[in-house]
Amino acid sequence: MYISIPLLLITVFFIIKRFSVDIFLPINGKCIKALVTSKTFSRRWHRDELLYEFHVNGEDYTGNSAIDIDSSHKDSICVVYLKIIPSVNMRYSYFIERNREMNCKCQ
Repeated sequence: MYISIPLLLITVFFIIKRFSVDIFLPINGKCIKALVTSKTFSRRWHRDELLYEFHVNGEDYTGNSAIDIDSSHKDSICVVYLKIIPSVNMRYSYFIERNREMNCKCQ
């Protein structure tokens, strides 16, 4: 019983986070330029991908850039984040790939 409550909370968190990315970011997201780092993100059966990092209000936030570690790439990408919860963020290209219209100009 006690093990299932934390598991339920973790599951709800990930569902809400995914919902926030797909619904709230295109409407309420703020764009920022993020640096592509040498840190990597690994998933089973996929090539390692580089992480991005950006700073808001003195805090560091990271995410998956979807850039293969072996590919040539720019040193920065555009990222969209929720102003009130910057940990909810996604690369701008995610929305372009899904034909989501956004007015995003990274600075």
